[in-house]
Amino acid sequence: MDPLHIGKFMHSTGLLWTSARLDISSRAVMRGVWHFCLLVLACLALGVSPTQTTRLRADDAANLAAAAARVSGDLSFLASDELAGRGVGSEGIAQAGEFIAKRFSELGFKTDAFDGKPFQSFGIGGPVVLGPAEQNRLSFNVNGQAWGSLKLGTDFTPMALGRSGKFNGQVAFAGYGITAKDFDYDDYASFDPTGKVVIVLRKEPQQTNASSVFNGLDNSEHAFFGTKETNAASHKAAAVIMVNDALTVSAAIAKLDEDLTKAQQRLDELKQTAKPSSPADAERLETRLRIATQQVEALNQKKAAGGGDALVAVDGAGKAMSDQSIPTFYCTRELANGLIMAGCGQSLAELEEAIDRDGKPHSVLLTGVEASGEVALTTTNTQVRNVIAVMPGAGALAEEYVVVGAHYDHVGMGGAGSLAPGTIAVHNGADDNGSGTVTMLEVARQLSENPSANRRSVIFMAFTAEESGLLGSAHYVRNPRWPLEKTVAMVNLDMVGRLLNDELTVYGTGTAVEFPGLLDRLNEQYKFRIVKVPQGRGASDHASFYNVKVPVFHFFTGLHNEYHRPSDDVELINISGIVRISRLVADVTREIAESTSRPQLLDVKGSAAPRSQTGAGRATLGVRLDRNLEAPARLSEVIEGGPGATAGLQSGDTIVSINGTAVDNIGQFRNEMNKLKSGQTATFGFKRENEMKTVDVKLGE
Repeated sequence: MDPLHIGKFMHSTGLLWTSARLDISSRAVMRGVWHFCLLVLACLALGVSPTQTTRLRADDAANLAAAAARVSGDLSFLASDELAGRGVGSEGIAQAGEFIAKRFSELGFKTDAFDGKPFQSFGIGGPVVLGPAEQNRLSFNVNGQAWGSLKLGTDFTPMALGRSGKFNGQVAFAGYGITAKDFDYDDYASFDPTGKVVIVLRKEPQQTNASSVFNGLDNSEHAFFGTKETNAASHKAAAVIMVNDALTVSAAIAKLDEDLTKAQQRLDELKQTAKPSSPADAERLETRLRIATQQVEALNQKKAAGGGDALVAVDGAGKAMSDQSIPTFYCTRELANGLIMAGCGQSLAELEEAIDRDGKPHSVLLTGVEASGEVALTTTNTQVRNVIAVMPGAGALAEEYVVVGAHYDHVGMGGAGSLAPGTIAVHNGADDNGSGTVTMLEVARQLSENPSANRRSVIFMAFTAEESGLLGSAHYVRNPRWPLEKTVAMVNLDMVGRLLNDELTVYGTGTAVEFPGLLDRLNEQYKFRIVKVPQGRGASDHASFYNVKVPVFHFFTGLHNEYHRPSDDVELINISGIVRISRLVADVTREIAESTSRPQLLDVKGSAAPRSQTGAGRATLGVRLDRNLEAPARLSEVIEGGPGATAGLQSGDTIVSINGTAVDNIGQFRNEMNKLKSGQTATFGFKRENEMKTVDVKLGE
């Protein structure tokens, strides 16, 4: 039997948590009569029966349950909406850093390496901001007369996606600003855009049409802000003005109402939370209350201001992609609609509907409409922090070091770092890299218990700005607090929260002579299906250390469809998998720290790209669903020739049960599918129009 997700099992039995969003670490682990239940759950998590607990360490079952509670609690805080995706330079990542520092301090580690504090601070290129208001202006003339009284930040805003500079020219409506020759679609084909100021819609045509050439119901590359700006610049436009499409506005209104309801519920739940048992938990609860209150207030203000047709933040779509960028603005639909009506007699909505209906461009020059303006952008410097603590060594090895690291930043509210184009929402980063951070904290706890009398010092590092280009780890190796020549190994944890079929990828196995054998030997009791990748260079912080000749391990459970999207949330994390991985990593680190000889460095050429989860043996239905985990499991596409299509499922069907277990949303659908194997036949209950049906499907891989 596959190891149970212990956190989810506890959730389903009501033993430990009532919501994945609750701060579980602030609740006492069940005692007394619950100890037997914890014993059973912990044994199941390791795939053994309660009578086999002699194979485990002393009190191991209870320890596993307590570890699961700690991991769940820590992750629920770090990946909470209150921390808003831990974007670099944000209040959310500052709160996360304080939280990690307190965890280090609670373990008794030294946290005073940087002027008496655990924070290694440094500056990086920060957000692009606007210069003086008088140098960020946009105005229009219609038939020679000044048109409207426009307000910066209300009617329009410049975007960091473009460049600074002045411009003027005739205005044109250029549809979605797309040139897609493979699809015989070009919004610029009917007019010469040279020197024009073009208004373009966000996203792409026929978003609700599964048969659209633009990747059906999903976004294609043509939906990206950057693609639109680059295309306008390549057509020699003088400037580009982006505007929300109608679907984005309606979705934003619905999302705002949903977010406000959830934010109010979170605030109410926090207000009703029992009094914490420790000062640290009390302070953390106070922080969450303050942030939750601010979020409710901000959402109410946004709703009062009309909320749906919101301007994208100055840096919300990222920075300029090339020196050929042109001045770029975002404006309201009301502003764009008035100009279009004045210039061609049709409304923005009418033109948008025509494009979606025909699947063809409806671009038009706006007669008598001229624009002029100026953009002045400034790049700021942002102070960021690595969070670092030391568990001092002992004996003859104390002056050598092993680093255990994980980055704790993510991509905030989206923008340039998001793989959900145009989506401005909390990217919680539960797996990336909340999972690595909480695993590091759990490894730290395990190593702090019963340390040996002769061991190297272990340095725990929570890196910042990994998502910006490994900047935190790169800064450390350029400015090491402890000698790199005495740093014998670095163990990195990045995205270890989605263990599937026991498959664990370990990079860097070829960077030291001893590493392959060490890993095989220590894995004997854990039985992971380890995929060894010898390279020590790649897309995470271990690469910074290998570049300065430190042997490395990098643990990873694979890329997935939620990567860098708002759906990378706590509900999909394999808590028991994290606990098991933390134990293997603790054993690896302990052995390196206590070995009388240091690992022998090997030179491995090249770098390794992140691997996707292979899903060996994983069942698939051959369908596509919406990406909102809380939405009903409605099939937006049934792949021709796939298991679902062969069994008779159709686009538009909504899955309501799998093998008799109710499925209320996509998150539950995925959880139930993860329990199944390829080749297995499963019974799916589904709703077609208003009729309930069932079908048996032989699942594919």
